Amino acid sequence: MSKATPKELFGFITRRVRDLGNAMALEPYRAFPYWFAKMYHSQPEGVLTSDGPGDGKVDFFFHTVSGTQVTYHVINSKYTETYGQTAPVTFYDEVQSFFQLFQFPEGRGKFLQKKVKPELHTFYKKLFKAFDDGNAKLMFLTTCRANQGQLAKVENLPVETFHLEDLIQHVLDDLDGAMPRTGDLVLEQVGTVLSPGSDEIGVSTTIVFARLVDFIEYMEDDPYELLFARNVRVGQGKTAVNEAIRKTFLEHAEQFAYSNNGITVLCEKAHHDHGTRELRLVNPRVVNGSQTLHTVRDAWSAGGKDLGASTKRARVMVRIVSIPPPKGTEGPTQASERKEVINRISIRSNQQNPIRAWNLRANDDFQMEIARRFRQASLFYERRDKEWKGRSAQLKTVGVRRGPSIKKLMAQLSCQLWKTPTLGPALAKGNLGELFQGDGYDVIRQNATPELAYQVYMVGESVDSCLRQLTQKKYRNARSHVDLIVLSLICRALGEEGAAWKKPELTNGLEKHWADWDHYQKPWRLLSSAAADLVLERYSKTARRVEREEGRDLTLKNFVRRKDDVKAVLTAPLPSAIRKFARAIITE
Repeated sequence: MSKATPKELFGFITRRVRDLGNAMALEPYRAFPYWFAKMYHSQPEGVLTSDGPGDGKVDFFFHTVSGTQVTYHVINSKYTETYGQTAPVTFYDEVQSFFQLFQFPEGRGKFLQKKVKPELHTFYKKLFKAFDDGNAKLMFLTTCRANQGQLAKVENLPVETFHLEDLIQHVLDDLDGAMPRTGDLVLEQVGTVLSPGSDEIGVSTTIVFARLVDFIEYMEDDPYELLFARNVRVGQGKTAVNEAIRKTFLEHAEQFAYSNNGITVLCEKAHHDHGTRELRLVNPRVVNGSQTLHTVRDAWSAGGKDLGASTKRARVMVRIVSIPPPKGTEGPTQASERKEVINRISIRSNQQNPIRAWNLRANDDFQMEIARRFRQASLFYERRDKEWKGRSAQLKTVGVRRGPSIKKLMAQLSCQLWKTPTLGPALAKGNLGELFQGDGYDVIRQNATPELAYQVYMVGESVDSCLRQLTQKKYRNARSHVDLIVLSLICRALGEEGAAWKKPELTNGLEKHWADWDHYQKPWRLLSSAAADLVLERYSKTARRVEREEGRDLTLKNFVRRKDDVKAVLTAPLPSAIRKFARAIITE
C-alpha cells in the first residue's frame, strides 16, 4: 500500500460515503454515520437513520449483539466535505447537551414534547431505558479536525468522540471493512468465456484466460489494495514459489497460462461484451492469487519499458464467481447466505496451495470483530502473515502500534479457556494448526468476545514481560517452554480471585497497570515467578516419575505438550502464594 496524505485519505472517506449514499438513496450527511457503523462494527443491526426535522439529537441508531449481550449505539454526527475544517465550538456544546439528555431523566419528557416528532417517542424511550440499564453507548462523529481547545470540555464525558484524525486511523487499520466497494475491473481481449449454468453449480461462475497487464494496471490505481481485501494472505515477498512465478512471467510469458494455477475473483456481476471483447467485473475482490499478481506487478514495475511485447501478452486463467448483493426485504437473510458462500470460496480456493490453517480464518467475522476491538486501543491485530511489515510505516504515523498476530492471540485464548478438552496450553504449544482446524476454534468463537481477547492479550503481555525480567538461569532456560501454561494458571487465579472477565472494569484496571507499569510490575512479577515455580516443580516430579516408571528422560519441552500432565497442573489446588499475588493485582 502506497503512502497517502491525510488529505487524500479524507477524499477517500468522502468518496466512500457518497458511494454508499448513492447505493442507498441517502444524502451524504445521512450516509456518513451508516458508513462509520459498517466500518466500526462488523454486524450493525436494527439500523435507523433519523437525521432531519424532529429527530431530536439522535442522527443514527443501531445495536450489536455479543453472545446474550445487546448493546445500543447512538450517534450524533456532523458531516462536511471541506478538508481541514476544525470543529467549531458549537459542536462541543452539542456533545454536552447530547449527554445531558441521557444523563438527567427529569428533562426527557419536556425534550420529547418540544424537539421530537411523535413517531419517534417510543424509539427514544427505548434508548433512555437502555442507557439507564448500562446498555447504550453514545457517540459523537464528525469529519472535522479536533478542536483541541474545546475537546477538554467533553473528554471526561462517557461519550465516544470521533474526529477526522480518528477516522483516518480506522480507515488505515481496516481497509477491507471500511471500504465496501472497488472500481470496475475491465479485462480486455477476452474472446471466449466458459460459464456452466448457475442452476447446476449454485452460483454464476465464469472461466477466462485474461491478460496479466489488465490486473497490473488496475493494481496501479488501487493504492489501498482493496482488490485483495478478502484474500486470506497478503504478498509474501521473495519466496521460492514467487521467484518461479517471476521467472516464468519475464522469460516465458507465453507459457504462463498453463504454468500457473490461476486466480479466483469474486464480484457482484460479470458482463462480457462480445463486440468489444471486454469482460467487466463489478466490485471485484481477488480471493486467491495474491502471490501471483503481486509478483508479476513487482516484476513489471522493476522492468518498466525494457519489458518485451511478449510479456504484455502473458495470460492467466481466471475463475470469476459472481454473487449479486442482497436486495429487498430478504436482504438480511441474503447477506448472511452470501457471506457464508464467500467464506467457503475464499477458504476452499486457497486449500489447493500450501497455506497455514490460521490464514484460512483471517477474514471471518470473529477475527474482524477482534481487529476492531484492538483498533480502538490503537493496536494493529495482524490477521494475515507479514501484514504489519507492509503497513507499519503508515500506521505508525497515526499512532497505531503493533499488537498480536492471529496465531499468538488464539493461543492465548486457548490458554484462558483451558477447561475445554479441545483447548489449553498443551495444544497451543504443541499443535497450533490443529486449533484452527478442529472444534477448538469453534469453542473459542462461541465463548470468547473481542473484549476477552483484548484482556487476555494484556495479561499475556504482562506475564511475558515479567518472565523476561526473571534473570535466574532456571527461568532463562525455561520461559520459552512454560509461558503458556503459566498464562493459563494466572488466568485461572485471576478469575478465582474475582477478575471480571469480559467486563469493562477489568479492562480499565489492566490498562491502568500498563499506563503505570513501573508501579504495578512488582505484583505481576511476583505472580509470574510463583506460577513459573509451580510449573517447574510439577515438571521435576513428573520427570522423576517417568524416569522411574518408563526408564527415559522427559524434557521440559515435551512436558508442556503432554495434555494429561498439563491438565493435572491446572486442576490442582492453587498455592496460597499464587492466590495472594493474584488478589493483589485485582484489588490494586
